[in-house]
Amino acid sequence: MKLYSRGKKESAPLLLYLPQKLSGFLCPPGRIEQAAKTRKKQQKPAKSAATKSNVMVPQQRYKKQPLRKLRGREVSGWLDRLEDEYVYAPTLAPEPKPKAKAVFEPEPKAVSKSISSPVPVINQAPAEVKAPLPAGASVIKPASAPMRGNLIYASSHDENLIRVIDGETETVVDTIALPSIGSVKGIALNPVTNRIYAVNSSRHQLSVLDGSTKEVIAVVQVSPFPSLAAVNAKTNRVYITSSLMNSVDVLDGEANHIIASVGVGNLPAGIAVHAETNRIYVANGKPDYDLSVIDGRTNTRLFPDIPVGSEPGLAAIHPEANLLYVPNFKSNSVTVINGAANTVIATITEGIGHNPYAAGVDTFANLVYVSNSGSDSVSVIDAASHKVVETIPVGDCPKAVAVNTRTNRIYVAVQDGIAVIDGETYEVVNKILAGPSDLAISE
Repeated sequence: MKLYSRGKKESAPLLLYLPQKLSGFLCPPGRIEQAAKTRKKQQKPAKSAATKSNVMVPQQRYKKQPLRKLRGREVSGWLDRLEDEYVYAPTLAPEPKPKAKAVFEPEPKAVSKSISSPVPVINQAPAEVKAPLPAGASVIKPASAPMRGNLIYASSHDENLIRVIDGETETVVDTIALPSIGSVKGIALNPVTNRIYAVNSSRHQLSVLDGSTKEVIAVVQVSPFPSLAAVNAKTNRVYITSSLMNSVDVLDGEANHIIASVGVGNLPAGIAVHAETNRIYVANGKPDYDLSVIDGRTNTRLFPDIPVGSEPGLAAIHPEANLLYVPNFKSNSVTVINGAANTVIATITEGIGHNPYAAGVDTFANLVYVSNSGSDSVSVIDAASHKVVETIPVGDCPKAVAVNTRTNRIYVAVQDGIAVIDGETYEVVNKILAGPSDLAISE
């Protein structure tokens, strides 16, 4: 699942400075040799500090990977995006105002026999009165650093912790213990604010962690029996489904408190966010078997719902094409939805395995990876033709899928670890022993 957002592309112009050529037409022949000698003696002027400071240098968040090979299905403009990475700029807390200086003024002489000399009086500025925070809110510190790329976060349902995996070495580099004991289901990331969100279903809580310090910032009570979470990094909103209340809670990522609760269909579970259109898609279970669409600007449900197959699972969004891919667990199919019109444009059955569970999109190669939990495989769909082009055996009961478009690696949660697929060869090249229940990736 890719809960992902990308900033607008910026680029620095490349300036080429070419020396002007002298010719007999522009300069008399006698001066050509003299001008050439003078030009050799001239030294190159040193660049000023102001000029250097204006040059934009892309930030490398991890070791540079070789450019991916083209397959002929790529979305235009992605070669540039693989090269440039810009620094996230989270909003910092305003600096405290300086306290007013004490002013000493002589007090006018009072008519009194006991006090004859003037007494200095300190006139201080009145203290600021802070408004009380809403219920459930907590003050958070700004992110100390942007979230590092090429990291995979895997939640463990039984151990109540999150493992951090380095995508370069494909090894576990850190372990984050969660505050309260319970069944941790879904996790979500906000790379802009460097926040990690973990859903505790049995305690009805959402834990908020700092991605740099790995410390718990807040524990927020949400609607009973939450299932999964998704983040819109552009609006700093977190959406949590509640299978008991048939609703989606909306969390303000700045204040860490619930600002709205939107009613959806029956037994909602899977959730996906399109950051560009600010639309939230929620998969509803029995007997609805459809998708509810929420407008992120108004936090209202848009009607009608979109019909899909039986028991829709964890959907994935293709942001470049504005398409939504919904695996249908009991129908053994994948529904393709046009996000602009909210209509079904295709239903893929041929090549899809038994009990498709989750989907992940590689926007660079224009491919969709679908885990088949009943067939122990992953189906690869060409997003241009909506046809299965490859089937990859991965291991027992594959579920969550995460795609790193930069390194061309696909991570699939299987029963005994995380299967790592090479997107070039369609082969499992490694297995990380982590035992995850959900995956999230920071590219």
